[in-house]
Amino acid sequence: MTSPESITFTFDVAGLGSRFAAITTDTLVQVALLLTILILAMGSVYVDLSVYLPSRARAMGISLWVWAALVILTFLITWGYFVFFEMTWNGQTPGKRIFGLRVIRAGGYPVDLLASAVRNLIRYVDYLPGNYSVGVLTMLLSRQWQRLGDHAAGTLVVRDRRLEAPTALVAEAAPAWQASLAQIERVTAEEYQVVREFLRRRGELERNSREDLGRRIADPLAEKLDAQLGAGPEVREVFLEALAAAYRERFG
Repeated sequence: MTSPESITFTFDVAGLGSRFAAITTDTLVQVALLLTILILAMGSVYVDLSVYLPSRARAMGISLWVWAALVILTFLITWGYFVFFEMTWNGQTPGKRIFGLRVIRAGGYPVDLLASAVRNLIRYVDYLPGNYSVGVLTMLLSRQWQRLGDHAAGTLVVRDRRLEAPTALVAEAAPAWQASLAQIERVTAEEYQVVREFLRRRGELERNSREDLGRRIADPLAEKLDAQLGAGPEVREVFLEALAAAYRERFG
């Protein structure tokens, strides 16, 4: 896949098996949350308005307002659970994190709030008529294993490949730029996000594209911080790793 910046990425798209394992894990977590809320609700005070409740709710002694809250919380947990974690964990839910999966937008960009909201709202359609029948059928017909929600939101679920830090470092280069990180406040939040995304996605880049992009990101930042990097793509990646760590330590 080629990004608008003409950088070629390769993605290991998650298949049916790993996605089923992840959604099963997430469903178990949701069930645990719902059962906890239900147990707490059953201990609520019963009021006269309960005559208007569904018979099942009356039998459990749940008040009208608690029943309304249960309906809202059920929706928030079944839908908001995925949106919340995909936004706070950069495209991962607990199930996806356990099985090494991540949601991204087409082109390799991080999933945003709109895409996450759309893909998870249409999850209800994917579930029809039960047990994700529509979603499974759509995935089997898709070259990139996209369910209906993924097609609508323009998202993919990929394997989150991790790349080990470079081992061939130039030891004498470190002191030349290490002190420059004391000026980390010169780096803007937007520049930090660019560095962060490069470090996260570098394992998906072809070698030449990775080295070229690393140089294009690192060199302007090195100049901004008055850092002397020396030669070699490994040094630039280590510089970017150190810069990201320094930024997180300074700004959280």
